[in-house]
Amino acid sequence: MKNIFKQLFGSKNREKIELTEEELLIREKIEKEFYFKAVWGIIASAVFIVILFAIIFFATLEGQEDTKVPNLIGLKLSEAIIELQERALYPKLTVKNSSPKEKGLIISQDISPGSVVKAGRLINITSSLGGVIDIVGSYEGQTINAVRAELQKLFSSTSSEPILIIGTPIEIVSDEPEGTILSQDPPAGTEITEVTEVTFHISKGKLESSYVVPTMKGLPFLDGLNKITQWPIRYRFTVRNRRNDENPGVIVYQTPDRGITVPWSTIVEMTMTAPEDYPSDFSFGLIELVVSNYPVSLPMKLERVNSEGDIETIFTSRTFGGPLTIPYLEKVGNKLIVTVDGKEINSFTVRQK
Repeated sequence: MKNIFKQLFGSKNREKIELTEEELLIREKIEKEFYFKAVWGIIASAVFIVILFAIIFFATLEGQEDTKVPNLIGLKLSEAIIELQERALYPKLTVKNSSPKEKGLIISQDISPGSVVKAGRLINITSSLGGVIDIVGSYEGQTINAVRAELQKLFSSTSSEPILIIGTPIEIVSDEPEGTILSQDPPAGTEITEVTEVTFHISKGKLESSYVVPTMKGLPFLDGLNKITQWPIRYRFTVRNRRNDENPGVIVYQTPDRGITVPWSTIVEMTMTAPEDYPSDFSFGLIELVVSNYPVSLPMKLERVNSEGDIETIFTSRTFGGPLTIPYLEKVGNKLIVTVDGKEINSFTVRQK
């Protein structure tokens, strides 16, 4: 550094003067004093600047007031920004899909309402874009399986709550391929403002004009009910006491007989013997109802509700309406519910007979 000062303050063009030894010592002493003073001056200036910066920084930090974080959940974005500005806070915004009802509203914030923070703090807030879809689509002509897969993919890809749910479809005889959606409710274009269930009428394919009567005679009545579940036929039960060597709780007569080809509208009449030797806290009976006639077959279901409120399906079938008979052997106190197309048409509590 001493050489640097010599370059700065020395003169290359100055005429050389011969100095005595005493004068050289004086000159050297003056140069040393100037060098040390310059170095210490620079160091002192740097230290002063650092101290001054620290004082200003901490004074600014200490000068920021404490403020409470407001509750922003449920506010519109513009309202939330105003709330933050009034408290000298600043928003950092992200957006995501959620419920249609939450569209345009703040649905989350990273700092809890009521927390005390310094003014100028960044608050992360999330605003809702609403549902993934906001209107019911047009699904007629597509298969119900394709629509199910499409909706599942849509909602899973956004990790959002499903807001369009497919209800139990209604099958209709049609020339369209099986599973094709023929109509829908609500119709395409309906605005979605909450979780919505869409019901499809789907094709079950062409209805055969006739069928071969299955074997029902000789089956325990519960097995007969199970076969009806697997083989949708029109049927009617009657009950009588057993005769001679007949077994109790068994279908002992059917008409038309097994193996006969009959028109689809034919009702298979079945007679069963009353069950015997069942537990004393059980009761046997025959549900006999007459329901409205339907232009198409609708799903029918018999459910039990036990004393603890648990619901279990006992029997399912399809019905075109008209007379409806279902034998049962159930624990006393259970509640039995008959529904057609998801609507309750009869219910009762099993009583001791």
